Amino acid sequence: MIKSKEQLRQEAKGKLLQEFGKLEIDINTVAAALKELEHDIKNAETIEVNAREQNILAGMRRDMLMIKDDVHRIRKTLL
Repeated sequence: MIKSKEQLRQEAKGKLLQEFGKLEIDINTVAAALKELEHDIKNAETIEVNAREQNILAGMRRDMLMIKDDVHRIRKTLL
């Protein structure tokens, strides 16, 4: 069967629209993955900041214990 130019155009248009729809789905999938990745990066940054803060607090606690021991030793020496 010989197809007319109009039939060929309609088929081509249908195929293009179908491919465009697939492309649009792929773009939306990539956009969603990027958004999720951005969220994961923010969470990782928060965890990193919290870990740094915990390390700082642990260091401050060690310093306070050392100072407390020094004060106790000095008081013992003076008495």
